[in-house]
Amino acid sequence: MDASTREHWRRVREAFGVLIDLPAPQRAAQLAAFGAEDATLAADLAALLAQAEAGAGADPDDAGATAEPAPRRAGTIVGGRFRLLGLLGIGGMGEVHLAERTDELDRKVALKLVRGDLPIPAARARREQQILARLSHPHIAALVDAGIGEAGQPWFAMEYVDGARITDWCDRRALDLPARARDCSRGSAARCSSRTAI
Repeated sequence: MDASTREHWRRVREAFGVLIDLPAPQRAAQLAAFGAEDATLAADLAALLAQAEAGAGADPDDAGATAEPAPRRAGTIVGGRFRLLGLLGIGGMGEVHLAERTDELDRKVALKLVRGDLPIPAARARREQQILARLSHPHIAALVDAGIGEAGQPWFAMEYVDGARITDWCDRRALDLPARARDCSRGSAARCSSRTAI
């Protein structure tokens, strides 16, 4: 994926996060405003909104190389313990949402949902969850909780770090790939958030 395509989908994700929680009339007006500025952006947003309304995710093989899965709605309960508050990011493996506990514990997390159409066996998902649970490093968001949904979809509740996306942090500094790997491994981006999608 080239830089312009990455930037396009960054803008789509950001705009979708704004639109999905708006009432229908405001959503339509805001979508029209996006369309006046960028017709391609508006078309991709309209397609994602239609998929979200239908409750279906996009299959990249059916819709072309630029399609991405439709995110879950705010308010959805995951694992019986977390309520989704808003989309933070979408990646090739799934979605990352800001979520809150539904019980008496007042805590916000970055909840990562693996795409439902990826054939990940439950045993592998549990093994990955156990590996994450053992990780302990000041520059790695800690695992708070994990599980496998009724449809077999793994989810991971990670410590939520409010800050800039790590990709935005690197982009502002015009870092090439070796510099991104070097600086992030040294903890230069430790203040970056949990928003980077899986």
